[in-house]
Amino acid sequence: SPETLPGLLNSPGGYDWVDSTIRGFSLTHLSGAGCPTLQDVPFLPTTEPIAIAPVRAGTWEIEPRYLASFSHDAEQASPGDYRVRLQPGTDHEIGVELSATTRTGVARIAFPRGHDANLLVNAGGSSMANGDAVVAIDPARSEVSGEVESGQFCFARNRYRVYFAAEFDRPFAAWGT
Repeated sequence: SPETLPGLLNSPGGYDWVDSTIRGFSLTHLSGAGCPTLQDVPFLPTTEPIAIAPVRAGTWEIEPRYLASFSHDAEQASPGDYRVRLQPGTDHEIGVELSATTRTGVARIAFPRGHDANLLVNAGGSSMANGDAVVAIDPARSEVSGEVESGQFCFARNRYRVYFAAEFDRPFAAWGT
């Protein structure tokens, strides 16, 4: 699901209609809970060259140059399906299509020709902070996998683990953490 900014009202759900910036597409999502929860492991496509650390030190906040604008005119949503064009109307426009079922999801990301095609994986970007985050990059298999410890639903002490594996249909030109 999309996670938006500036997020003045979206802490309990991660998405607010009044926002116009995407900070990522998370693997877990719950809207209407009334308090922050989930929003684990947001992925964020960008055409910006990765010149500095994508996440601000000591936070889950993405460096603003990598964030993406969007418009509701370039967005469609229905249960299990979400589509949006990031940076709509520019030569940096990125198409994102997400589909989900109970235990799996798939994303299709279409980058514009002639621009960098980068995907940031913010393993420590959960809404209530992470107790642990582990990421493994396997360029031979074009795969990124890992696990994060998250939790604290409504500021409680509960914790859970999210395990993920993302397989890509293109080889990695470069990678890092």
